[in-house]
Amino acid sequence: MHTKQSLVCLLLVIPASIIIGQVEIDQSIQLTGGSGQSSITGLIDPPVNGSDAVNKDYVDAAVAALGGGVPWTLSQVFNADGSFVIPSGVTLIKVQVWGGGGGGGTGDASGYLQGGGGGGGGYAESIFSVTAGNSYTVTIGSGGAGGTGGGNNKGANGSTSSFVGPGINIGAAGGEGGNCGTCTGATGKGGGGNGGWGYGGSIITSLGSGGGAGYGVNTALGQPGANNGGRGGTYYGGGGGGGIGGGNGSNYSCLGNPAAANSGAGGGGGTYSQAAGGAGGSGKIVVFW
Repeated sequence: MHTKQSLVCLLLVIPASIIIGQVEIDQSIQLTGGSGQSSITGLIDPPVNGSDAVNKDYVDAAVAALGGGVPWTLSQVFNADGSFVIPSGVTLIKVQVWGGGGGGGTGDASGYLQGGGGGGGGYAESIFSVTAGNSYTVTIGSGGAGGTGGGNNKGANGSTSSFVGPGINIGAAGGEGGNCGTCTGATGKGGGGNGGWGYGGSIITSLGSGGGAGYGVNTALGQPGANNGGRGGTYYGGGGGGGIGGGNGSNYSCLGNPAAANSGAGGGGGTYSQAAGGAGGSGKIVVFW
């Protein structure tokens, strides 16, 4: 026995300005999509305090922040201080911020206490509701200088990157400089600098701490920097800088390697007193709209 099935299509016309429970619909909309998917079109109102889910662009941006399709079509990269003015017609931006990385430390005169790697800067990211014409100040954190050669010097800290203006204050602190061979007071090795942290974003994290240095014998290995950072040295090894692009730790009597420019990563640790630590990478900021 066969059953004849029929498909019934229902067209629902929703008049303007009706209230269903606590949801008010005050404009014409379209609901489209097939099995397992749906979308809303025809929504043109701007967001209210950055959280109005009736605005399609805002919904798209929120979806993108959770890993969905990216609606952004333009972007600007800042590798140096500057300003950003919201273009005409733009109501949403996404901001990504990297802080400056710390410099690597220097070993002591004995040649047995090597320098630790600098910590990577912080990272922050968020989506913001904005008004066209508003201006924002962009500050790019510098990378910390490596500990100077000539004896047992700590690397300098990286500085903070920030994006500040009406309704927005997002930034990322710089990473700490790597310790010198005896800076920690512990027998054996210079510790890696701690990573900086982001603030003011929906995503805040660190690019990672620097690696500790090797000690003692010629086969002592420096530790790599965290989060795919620089490699540790393999012969009286200095510590690697934290974060992708971190400087590699040096080998005996060699300079620590600097981090990649605008990576926010830490510099590699130097070895022996005459070998300076590597400089940390400066930060950067990227704005999408």
